[in-house]
Amino acid sequence: MNASALSSSKNTRTWILLAIATASAAATVWIIRKRRRHETAEECRITKKAKNLDFHGDTNQHPGVAGARRTIALPTHMERELYKESRRKRMIPKLAMKKPMYDNIRMCDPDGILLSSISLKKARWYVKKNLASWISDDCIQLNFQPKKGLTRHDQNQQEHRKIYNQNFKINQCVVCGADERYMRHYVVPYVYRSQFPSAYKTHLPHDVVLLCPECHVTVEKASQRRMRNLEQALRQQLSVDPKLTSQPFFVDPRLHKVQSSAFALLRWKHTLPESRVAEYESLLREWWDLSADESLTVDHLERAGAVDDKIVNVQYVPGSDLVIDSLGKDDPERIATFVRGWRRHFQATHRPRFLPTGWNIDSPVVSDVRPSTDLASGV
Repeated sequence: MNASALSSSKNTRTWILLAIATASAAATVWIIRKRRRHETAEECRITKKAKNLDFHGDTNQHPGVAGARRTIALPTHMERELYKESRRKRMIPKLAMKKPMYDNIRMCDPDGILLSSISLKKARWYVKKNLASWISDDCIQLNFQPKKGLTRHDQNQQEHRKIYNQNFKINQCVVCGADERYMRHYVVPYVYRSQFPSAYKTHLPHDVVLLCPECHVTVEKASQRRMRNLEQALRQQLSVDPKLTSQPFFVDPRLHKVQSSAFALLRWKHTLPESRVAEYESLLREWWDLSADESLTVDHLERAGAVDDKIVNVQYVPGSDLVIDSLGKDDPERIATFVRGWRRHFQATHRPRFLPTGWNIDSPVVSDVRPSTDLASGV
């Protein structure tokens, strides 16, 4: 082999070794970068988990994880939402029902024909008033022949009500089927339902359903959106500016400035610029009408910070009042349409799969039960 061929072979080997070394270095850099990205993502996950577990301690590093070197602080609005969610979860045991909503006590007439399924409390009331007797642990029999209620509904509506009243009801979330920590939900928002005439809310459990805590949040948000839309549409029909009727109070700018200045001096005076401190003190001295010889004391600041800067808006009209007034007190058809509209919204929006048997949008919205005086007399 001549000298030129030997030199060419050496150059080739050199280039091959150089290419291998370059590729190896690139692969090493890629692996290091990937490992760092993984560590950063893990640190972010640890930080978020720590914020969910403890909002009052040091949230910069999870106390149970060793080697967490750096964290990423969440924006204030996200921390606030996380805190609200944590507080909501802590309140669930207090808000959840302590007893089952449905006791499923059967109530039969003197001939043994099933009339409806009622609560244990109501069954005990019938027995205590000598209107019924226990014939088993989960069944009472009336001591009188009940009369039929007033005929206010067509045959189809009556059939829906009969099926709903007689069937066994399961204590579970009507949306997802969860059977723990459920709570009541009013299909027609309670702020409206509570203002209905008695016949539209007494002896009518049809529009009170059970929801688990998670579904309750989702359903309530949808209900609040619909309520706002209804109320805003009605405010647009008023002769007064909607902004004037939608706010229960206004904030007095001068009083608000006094209040905020006092808070700033009480809490952050040592961190504020001297010019800002002088501005706030001048404002408060003027408000207290202090002379040059009088000092601005802590008592002045505390009393100024406690000033109520809100002014009652005499033109304010609660949204619920607008809605109820729009229905009319003597227009049962409008009330019925309103109630069925909420039922339709609940069913279409949330697709509940576990509603009690017989629950129907077209079920009666008004009770046929006569006054309690008639019931007590055995009618």
